[in-house]
Amino acid sequence: MSIKLASYGPVDVLSLSGKLMGGPEITEIHSAIKATLEKRVNHIVIDLKDVKWMGSIGIGILICCLTTVRHAGGDLKLSGLSKKAMSLLVMTKLDNVFEIFPKVDSAVKSFQVH
Repeated sequence: MSIKLASYGPVDVLSLSGKLMGGPEITEIHSAIKATLEKRVNHIVIDLKDVKWMGSIGIGILICCLTTVRHAGGDLKLSGLSKKAMSLLVMTKLDNVFEIFPKVDSAVKSFQVH
């Protein structure tokens, strides 16, 4: 699992790649979210286009990140989900909890509309 950070004005994008299954990447992702919030950036997009597989623990960390960001007065949106990942979110009804976008640019732009 690797995490890359890019800033688009008031929005930070965390691009994940690899497998989101559990283990050390859980701590890495949550630490990256906290570091972003410490910079006073509370509009975050997690780009999952390069995530090959996501298990239930991966979904759990996304929920944890969403909760952390919302408690800080911000919002977190997802982009680039694979068909498998999207079907997991639909099955668990989490597609009603997360705002999901096909690409990073549309997710970033959605923050500017509000």
